Amino acid sequence: MARVSPEHVANVRVVTAATVLAEECDLGAYPHRHLAVVAQAGFHGENLAQLLAVADLLAERGWDLLTVSQLGGGLHAFLRRREVAPAPRTPV
Repeated sequence: MARVSPEHVANVRVVTAATVLAEECDLGAYPHRHLAVVAQAGFHGENLAQLLAVADLLAERGWDLLTVSQLGGGLHAFLRRREVAPAPRTPV
């Protein structure tokens, strides 16, 4: 598989589960708060396992799984990046 550019993922807001699991994209550079991950190949149970593996991996990187839905020919996971609390302001 070829690396997927952060710009491409940012434009389409969708990435495949295989790409995430193979670490072929840099989601640290992803500029949006929400992301869709699609698993297209294999049996339904394999797709779900793949999406849950992605959710586990991305949970360690600040993402929360919102829902999983079957759309078209694929199973999709929708994730949201957790907000980072702003640093406390220091009085001047």
